[in-house]
Order: sequence, then structure tokens, then C-alpha cells
Amino acid sequence: MQARPSTSIADSSHADKIFARGEQLFKSGRYDSAMVYYEKASRLYEAAQNWEGYVRAGTYAAGTMRMLGPIDSSLAKLAQIEEIERVRLGEYHPAMTSLYDGFGIVYLNKGDYDQAISYFQKALAIWQAAAGGPKHDKIAAVLIKIGAMYSEKGRYDLALESFQRALVARKAVDPALKSWETGDLYFYFGNLHIHRAEYDLALEYYSKTMTIWKATRGEALRDFSTANLHHNLGLIYHHQGDYLRALELYQKSLVMCQEQFGERHFSIATRYQSMGNAYLEMGDYSKALEFHQKSLGVKLSLYGERHHHVAYSYGNLGIAHARKGDYEKAMRYYQKTLAIMKTALGRHHPDLAECYNLIGDVHLEKGEYGAALANYQRALQANAIDFANHAIGAKPTLQHVLSEAKLLESLHKKAKALTKRAAASSHAREDLQAALSTCQLAAQLIDQIRRGYKAEAAKFFLAEKTARVYEQAIQIAQALFLATRDPLYQEQAFMFAEKSRAGILLEALSEAEAKKFAGIPDSLLEKERQCRVDLAFYEKSWLGEEAKGKAADSAKVLWWQAKFFDLKRNYEALLARFEAG
Repeated sequence: MQARPSTSIADSSHADKIFARGEQLFKSGRYDSAMVYYEKASRLYEAAQNWEGYVRAGTYAAGTMRMLGPIDSSLAKLAQIEEIERVRLGEYHPAMTSLYDGFGIVYLNKGDYDQAISYFQKALAIWQAAAGGPKHDKIAAVLIKIGAMYSEKGRYDLALESFQRALVARKAVDPALKSWETGDLYFYFGNLHIHRAEYDLALEYYSKTMTIWKATRGEALRDFSTANLHHNLGLIYHHQGDYLRALELYQKSLVMCQEQFGERHFSIATRYQSMGNAYLEMGDYSKALEFHQKSLGVKLSLYGERHHHVAYSYGNLGIAHARKGDYEKAMRYYQKTLAIMKTALGRHHPDLAECYNLIGDVHLEKGEYGAALANYQRALQANAIDFANHAIGAKPTLQHVLSEAKLLESLHKKAKALTKRAAASSHAREDLQAALSTCQLAAQLIDQIRRGYKAEAAKFFLAEKTARVYEQAIQIAQALFLATRDPLYQEQAFMFAEKSRAGILLEALSEAEAKKFAGIPDSLLEKERQCRVDLAFYEKSWLGEEAKGKAADSAKVLWWQAKFFDLKRNYEALLARFEAG
């Protein structure tokens, strides 16, 4: 007589099929139906005492609750599972990693990145200590999530470190770095470089991603990953001013997402937002408002009023109204944005700095110079984590800056506000001197960016910003000379003019250098590019730790210094090879 399969195996097999059906429904955006299947699979796994399956199904059910809202119901579901399974399986059982991932994603959607990182790190610790040795594929996947969280926090240095560690882990299971998952990792590298305004590097990584994905899955790619890639390529063209090309890519991505998810999905809100931004830059404010309202509607239906993604939509609506000249409406939206961001993002974040900049802009347009300057100063504080001085004459150091691009923008706006106040004030000289001092710091920041090994990658950003900074500084120095007849200010004006010309020359030299390296194998050029990226990372990490003063970890400082100088020697040797032909 043939033996019957055990109840546990039979029930688990059926549960697996139910669970798979839930996944299909979720991917198609049918969240209510997916919830039914996940809950049914969870009960079957529990009856079969398949606790790993139970955790997985429960975590996916919680993820579906997150999409259906409210988001706290998802958190409560995960907490309930954790309480039970910590007793059954223990805190460090591999099955718990899906639960920790679930917590991380929920906290991501709540805008609590620190909590998200703490849960992803729990999952990382489990995979690093797994029986039979580290699970490198799982480690890479978690490190990508951690890097994405640091990127959201504006800690691009830590994000880069996480992605680089993920690449090492990927190489352990994919030595040729040609798998779909490696393409996915390159996609995240590209995202990071967009955040850092390094658009040429972003394009390089996206090109690698698409090459790998086409090789592994063929030409007809219409999944969510491909939709995201098209969207982010659109972002690059957007930043470079090619708005029609950007809109074409956004629309293509939108259609892919609508095919997969319907209308009620965060990806739809993101595409509407990007299209609204493109129309805004094109000066079509009615279209911009239309698409930003669409984006806001989707986000409110998913997350409610107090989420940071909703804050971005309010900010975008404020920008559109400000461009139309309706400053009262703009300010109402900006204040909504600020209230949410301060809670969701904390005191230091590049996007918080941008919000203060926007509020300052409205006050500046209305001639309220004191209020404008106060907000530009708050923008500096939000972007420089070691700076908390409210005095308008106070300036941050350049040691712990979250976004150099946004800091330069804040400095430019602050100098502009000081100059305008000087024109309407009986104390013009003091304001002009403060404006000139602000321009001097902006010039130091430009030099810092240019000296960095990522300078070539930031050329689009630098070309756009530096000319106006130097022109502004020259005008202020000349105004001070006319007011005081002090030749020092003439010298200052000449110095800024020389810096402006030097910047143009540096761009020309960069082009000449590129031509000189023509004909060098792609593998060596890639090695040289990666050296520059790594040198920038090591230098920033070393200087950042050193800047903590007495709280600095001397072992870390020495380690970062050793890595930097070892790589610098290798980099210089590589350049010598290039020059020798």
C-alpha cells in the first residue's frame, strides 16, 4: 500500500499555491483580493506548523494592508507576528528576515528611515551569521535596502558604502557581474548618482543595468523594474533641460505602471509628479497643477495627510502657484510641506533645506528681506549637520554637508537677499559685506567640489551654478568698492573674475584630457572612473570622522586614511600609464 503524504506537507503545498496566487493579485494591484489569499495561506501554514511559511504569508498580508491603509494597521499586524514567532523560532531564525524586511518597508513608508535601517540591519546580521556561511545573495539584497534608506536620509556617503558592500557580496555569487540582480544593483548606483547631481555617472550605471536586463530577459521588458528605469532616465533628461524627451520617458513609464497596478499605486503618483515638474519647467502652469493634483490624490488615498511623500506634493503645488505669482497660495502649501517634513525627516535633510529655500523665495519676492534671510539660514542649518547658528552673519563649515548642490543654492539665495536688503536699507555696507562673505564661502564650496574626484561627474551641476555665483560676487565687490573706495574690494572683484575664467578653462581642459585618453581600453577607463568614485568616498569618510573632534573614532580615521592613500597611489600610477600611452 502506497504511503500517504503527511498532512504538513500536503497543507504546505496547497498553501504555497494559495500564496502564489496572492502574489499575482498583489502585482496586478488587486490588493483586497490579494489580502484574502495571503490570509488563507497564513492559516494553512499555521495548521501545517510550517512557521517559515506562516511568517512569510503574514508579512505579505501586512504589506498588503500597508497598500490598503491605514499604514499603522500594517505595523500592528507585523508586531503581532513578531511577538508569536520570536517564541516559536527565536529572534535570529532565517525565517524572521522576511518579517524584519516587512517592518523596514513599513517604516520607510512612514518616513522613519532610522527605524527602517535598524530592521534591515537585523536581517543583515542573520544572513551574515547563517549556518553554512554567509548568504551573499541575501546580504546584497539587504545592503541595497539599507543604501536606499541612507540615500533617502540624504546620507549619500553611507549609501555609497552600502552599495559598494552589496557589489562585493554580489560578486561572490555572480563573479562575472552579469545577473539580473547585479543589474538591479547598478540601477541603485544610478539612483544615488542622480541624488548627487552626477548625471553622467547615473547614465553609465543605467546603461549597464539595461544591457544586463536585456541579456537576461530579452528585449520585450515591460515589468516594474523597466518602468522605473525609463522613469529615472527621464529624470536625467529633465535635469539636463530636455523636457520633451523627459516627458516621453515619463509617459512610457506611466503606461507600464498602469498596465500592472491600475491607478492606485505609488508608482502612478510618482509619474504624475514628474510630469507635473516637467510642465512646470516648460512654463505650462495649468498642466503642472493638473498633474501635481493627480499625484497628491493618489498619495492621500495611500498614505493619509502626514506622510513625507504627501509633503512633496504640497511643495510642488506651492512651486506652481509661486511661478504663477500667487504667493499666498504658495506659502500655504509650503507651510504644510514644512510641518510634515520636520516630523517625518528630522532636523537635517536636503529636502528640508529646499523647503526653507522655497519659503525664503516667497518672502524675497514680497520684499520681506528679514524673513527671507531667516529661512535661508534655516536651510543652511538643515543641510550642515554641525551648524546651528541663527545669526544671519554666521556661516557653516563645509565638513558635514548633506547636499553640496543645495548648500550652494542656499548660499546664492542668501547673498541675493542680503544684496536686495542693502539696496533698500540705510545700513547697506553691512549687508553687502555679509553678502560678499557668503559668496566667498560659496566659492570655497565650488573649489571643494572641483577638487573632489567626483568633479567630472558633477560638471552639469557646476556649469549651471558657478557662473551666476561668480557674477553675483563680482557685482557685490564692485558695489562695495564704489561705496568705500577701498581697493581691497577691487581685488576681490578681480579674484572672482579670475575664478570664473578658471572655471571655463577647467571645463576646456577636461575636454582636452578626455581627448588625450581616447583609444584607451574601456576596462581601464572604467577602472579609472571607479577609482575617482572610491577616492571621493574615502576622503569624505575620513574627513567626516575627523571633524567629530574628541568624539572621533581614531581607528576609523586611520583606516579611511590608509584606504585613501593606498588607492591614491594606485590612481596616480594608472594615470601615468594613460599618459605613457
